[in-house]
Amino acid sequence: MSRIMLVGLVAALALYGCAKNEVDFSEAQSGAPAAQAAANDAFAPSGEAGAVFASVNGTPITTADVDNEVARIFRQMGGGSPFQAEQMKEQIFAQAQENLINKIVLYDAVKEQRIEVAEEELAARFNDYRAQFPSQEVFEEQIRRMGFTEQELKEEMAMNIQIQKLLESNTKAVSLPSTDDCRAFYDANVEAFSSGEEVHASHILLRLDQTADEAAKSAAQASLTDLRKQIVAGADFAELATAHSDCPSKAQGGDLGWFERGRMVEPFDEAAFGLKPGEISPVIETQFGYHIIKCAERKAAETKAFEEVLNDIQNGLQEERRNEQYSNYIEELRGKADVKMENG
Repeated sequence: MSRIMLVGLVAALALYGCAKNEVDFSEAQSGAPAAQAAANDAFAPSGEAGAVFASVNGTPITTADVDNEVARIFRQMGGGSPFQAEQMKEQIFAQAQENLINKIVLYDAVKEQRIEVAEEELAARFNDYRAQFPSQEVFEEQIRRMGFTEQELKEEMAMNIQIQKLLESNTKAVSLPSTDDCRAFYDANVEAFSSGEEVHASHILLRLDQTADEAAKSAAQASLTDLRKQIVAGADFAELATAHSDCPSKAQGGDLGWFERGRMVEPFDEAAFGLKPGEISPVIETQFGYHIIKCAERKAAETKAFEEVLNDIQNGLQEERRNEQYSNYIEELRGKADVKMENG
């Protein structure tokens, strides 16, 4: 039981907070060290490392298991500051305890039903995960940091595949919702299938403090007016944005991507949505300074027709019903299990 905390279950178990992938590789992401540091700051060990927190059908869960599952959940959530971790501490501890109890209950059901995993299936799953890393060395370093050997990693993957098979066998009867059910969902949630008017635009910003004097403002306006003239005469907008803009978007040639009306400050919003594709705005002033804007594309507001989203609604409602079935099945197993909490 020393490693159960290191594994997120299959997507079916997302209903109680586990990861979609079998193994939590989130430490490989750039934000992981900061997230782990925040977790370390906020989450004091829940007890002596070898102390038993609970037992499930005779299988012990140690406080070290709980602590490591807490860290895994926090990484999965993307981490945060020590303050955020502190605010969520009780909730995350409770979730970690539930995850560990549920996993043992499910794996006991796997053993009772003698669910097996073919070597070929396990090898394919293992190779898929290993292929996510740029080299064997990086892969080995990551699993070492997580406390795994390759053999232990395979054992954890096998366990998760078995649990996945168990849960899938208990949801075979969940059929696709009817068209009438989907239509009722669509009518009740039509705003979810609607999008407002959007524009794809770029800009060049000359940042200016709001306390700047008139001379500084005039100089900024004159500079942007000159850049606009160059663009109208044929100069490349992206090149000039890269060279002159004070906005981080200059790394993308000033490209701001798509945005809906109301997302930007009002003067910028009005100017951007007043342009046709290919047009360049006059110099405009906002609280950030002075801008010129280029409109690349526009999209009208629209609501997707029911027929366009029928398949998505069917699949989503079916998954929701599966999750409800998973939850009921886990509760049924929990009701039969011998769960003993050492703290009473």
